Amino acid sequence: MKSILFIIPSMSPAGGIERVISTLVNKLSELYECDVLTFDNKDYFYHVDKNVGRHTLNQKLNLDMNHRWRRLIQVGTNFWITIFNLKRFFSTNVYDYVYVTHPLVHLILLLAGVNSRKIIISEHGARNNYNKIYRFIRKATYKHCHAYCLPTKSDFAFYKEMGFPVRYTPHYKPNLKYRMHADDVRTVLCVGRLTPDKQHLLLLDIWRECIHQLPKGWLLHIVGDGELKPDIEKFITNNKLEDNVKLSCAVRDVSDLYYNSSIFVLTSRSEGFGMVLLEAISFGLPAISFNCPSGPMDIINDENGFLIEDGNRDLFKNKLIELINSDELQDSLSTGAYKSAQQWNDEKITEYWQDIFK
Repeated sequence: MKSILFIIPSMSPAGGIERVISTLVNKLSELYECDVLTFDNKDYFYHVDKNVGRHTLNQKLNLDMNHRWRRLIQVGTNFWITIFNLKRFFSTNVYDYVYVTHPLVHLILLLAGVNSRKIIISEHGARNNYNKIYRFIRKATYKHCHAYCLPTKSDFAFYKEMGFPVRYTPHYKPNLKYRMHADDVRTVLCVGRLTPDKQHLLLLDIWRECIHQLPKGWLLHIVGDGELKPDIEKFITNNKLEDNVKLSCAVRDVSDLYYNSSIFVLTSRSEGFGMVLLEAISFGLPAISFNCPSGPMDIINDENGFLIEDGNRDLFKNKLIELINSDELQDSLSTGAYKSAQQWNDEKITEYWQDIFK
């Protein structure tokens, strides 16, 4: 049986990368020997099956975010310590393939002496997300890896044209209790880390302009954790939105959140895939999202929601108002969302991965 090591700095955040990896490793562990190696020793936020091995380098990854130069020194020190620890780890642990998700981790692996032909790189962020250094690392090193796995068709086409060893591998649906959402619920849901890329403050501003044109009782429910939480709480208070907005911390099982909502919205400026959109339509939630790079266009269509021109806040607002005020439109898109999600084929995705691990 082939063996695969999944390397990620930490599995403790409640983020999209961690969610994708937990789902992927659980699925592939049915066919291969799968282990996860984290740099830190913190608890995993998402569930990983017992048959998946867990390893750690026992490093402390805390950085001083209030002191730039001290933080740079800490990053550089962690970089070389990680290389040393990985060399020691691979001296006693052998795998057929090593899976990574970030240019810097890929570079660390190469410097630790890992054969590039064993490395599988999977992208979880939009291609315009990385800074110049990370883009240089990607351009200089990715072409020599075993496979560069991309979950969206646009990124796949882009990097294929550039000569990268790309493979199209859409993400599996997470293991949730999928069912059609509850009737007579007046909740618009947004799930995601509270970071600048998700543009929650823009969403709140749109919602502030919407509420006077909506039937009574509608609520915007934002779920997540992150550095922008104080700013979001301040916006809600300053604009007296306490009765119209609910802010909740991230949870491991989001099934009840989707089930108890009617519409899903996403205002991200970039998405590597948009797992939350796939989850939302799997519960029959019509979805509204900006057509940001690069995942939403693979999930949203005319039958399950609205794909809004990137950055067009007025159109986003108008479509949200239109959808909330039309029960007929909600019902139609809800039915379309549920049907389109059922066509998402886990068996086909497994075939993609099996072809990579031949």
